[in-house]
Amino acid sequence: MHAEKGPMKIISGPGTGYRFPHRREALYGIVLLLVTLLAYHPAWRGKPIWDDDAHIIRPELTSLAGLERIWLQPGATQEYLPVLFSFFWLEGHAWGDTPQGYHFFNLLLHAVAAFLLVMILRRLSIRGAWLAAMIFALHPLQVESVAWITEQKNCLSTVFFFCSLLSYLRFDARREGKSYAIALVLFVTGLMAKAAIVPLPVVLLTIFWWKRGRLSWKKDVLPVIPFFAAGIASAAVNVWVERTFIGAHGPEFTFSIPERILIAGRVFWFYPGKFFWPSPLIFIYPRWHIDASAWWQYLYPSGALLVTGILWQVRKRSRAPFALLMYYGAMIFPVAGFVSLWAFQYSFVADHWQHLASIGPMVLVAGTVSRAFEKKSGLTKVAIYGCFGAALALLTWRQACIYADIGTFYRAIIAGNPSCWMAWNNLGNLSLKAGRTDDAVADYRKALELKSDYANAHYNIGTALLSKGRAGEAMAHFHEALELHPADLEMLNTLCDIFMRNGEPAYAIAAASEAMTRAKLTRRIVLARQIGDNIGAMQQAANSWEAWQSHGIDYLNTGKFDNAVGCLRRALDIDPRAVSSLAGLGRAYAETGRTGDALACLRRALAQDPADLGLLNNLSDAFMRCGDPHDAILAAEKALELAKSAGQGDVARDIGENIAEMRRGREGKR
Repeated sequence: MHAEKGPMKIISGPGTGYRFPHRREALYGIVLLLVTLLAYHPAWRGKPIWDDDAHIIRPELTSLAGLERIWLQPGATQEYLPVLFSFFWLEGHAWGDTPQGYHFFNLLLHAVAAFLLVMILRRLSIRGAWLAAMIFALHPLQVESVAWITEQKNCLSTVFFFCSLLSYLRFDARREGKSYAIALVLFVTGLMAKAAIVPLPVVLLTIFWWKRGRLSWKKDVLPVIPFFAAGIASAAVNVWVERTFIGAHGPEFTFSIPERILIAGRVFWFYPGKFFWPSPLIFIYPRWHIDASAWWQYLYPSGALLVTGILWQVRKRSRAPFALLMYYGAMIFPVAGFVSLWAFQYSFVADHWQHLASIGPMVLVAGTVSRAFEKKSGLTKVAIYGCFGAALALLTWRQACIYADIGTFYRAIIAGNPSCWMAWNNLGNLSLKAGRTDDAVADYRKALELKSDYANAHYNIGTALLSKGRAGEAMAHFHEALELHPADLEMLNTLCDIFMRNGEPAYAIAAASEAMTRAKLTRRIVLARQIGDNIGAMQQAANSWEAWQSHGIDYLNTGKFDNAVGCLRRALDIDPRAVSSLAGLGRAYAETGRTGDALACLRRALAQDPADLGLLNNLSDAFMRCGDPHDAILAAEKALELAKSAGQGDVARDIGENIAEMRRGREGKR
């Protein structure tokens, strides 16, 4: 970096500069905008992926009352980022669930950020402003932040970050209270879009140190103290939200201080490596195995300290390299591993986490290239920069292709990271939804091979197996999912219903209790009360023959015979002489091929000698299905007697014909 007065100059050497005409500046901006739009063309119509549906405003939040909840009720949205979700609220009213609107708004924010970057670098008189902006707009590392609807928080907070920085630089030059107030308001607003911009005050002090060689307490440090206070408060709130609402706690997030240092050391080198060699770019990178006893892992943090020491010594010749390192380190610190993030269960790194940090290497490259070609003619430089931009645009276009639809998205993750258990599980969900149950089961089994304690995969494979009539295997996986205490309210409620319908009220109540705990943690008090009422009802139903009987008959009528067996057996535990439950259980056993069990149930029902015409007819039919014509005729004869005594001549005639047909069939077999 090189400092010089005059915000509209591109430095070509110490003490010299060239002012571009405004028309040429406008042309650069138009060309960069068009190329950026074309580079992201594959993602224009991209379908929602992963957690996009949790960020696009849900129907219950679309009202003004919903907007109030976004601001006042942590847990009402995926994360407590009220400015971000207020934008999603407005977009929901503008284009509803149509993903194109969200994608184009992300692109617009990204383009605006690129132009703001030009303004900042010009104000700081840094060489190669337009080249740095081109790299920012077109580098494939940025695709994850722009093509992923969820990461509108990155694009939005970046705009607020740049605007706040520009306003503060104006304040620093003119000492106007208005500029200072605007900068602070923009910073606080940006924090409520995403807390990644917390390091702004550190960036400001770094800039002032680079420009002046030292920091003044009164002029430099004192004014940024409110920015530090706002950043610390925002960071504290976000750490609390990550732990309380998102679930960033437990063994997967517990690391010792040496382990966190090792993570940070590898993170330090990972992002520059991906910047200079962006291949392969994977949405979820393999999670490193951190071992504090492995000596070679300390090479990463040691190397980072060595580079820092060298650049500190070089500051006497030029402060720019150390200033760029300070910027990079400050922007990457929130995601370096010192604070646990929910996504750490998958990976310690992600492309969207370097969205702002990568500007450090970008400015370094832009300044170096600009200096190297400063003596070239304007046409030559345009040609060289054009080829460079075209190469970046091609890489971005290729990377944007994986965001076309959710199937392509998960297959791309698996291709780059076959050990990603989350991708296998979610790919199984797509197969199950498409009716490819066997493929879904295979995908879920692969996820469980990679992570045996994955509650979602246990739940999903249970659902798939249940749909195939393999209730025994399914229930084993459902039990495992419950034991792992998943944090998914919808899953817990569904498990509760499954356990109740399959005659396991204790598990049902346990699932409901866990769901109530999660509802209370997320401040969903009304839901917690409803679940509490359901628990009371389930405790009563657990001892109610009628409830289990009703569930069992429902399952019989819908062809879910394994489920029917569970419910009807529970009904008989409560009332062993319940004839209708015995008859229903016999029919369910018969349908599942358990003929011996079916006959035993049916004979017990017949021994009760019920005076129920319909039941006797059903028993007769069930006996025939089980290959027992003797008892079938016996039940039919009792039904015939009842029909005659009740004066139901037509019914008696039909039963008599059935008896005659059964007798002929029995004689024929002899």
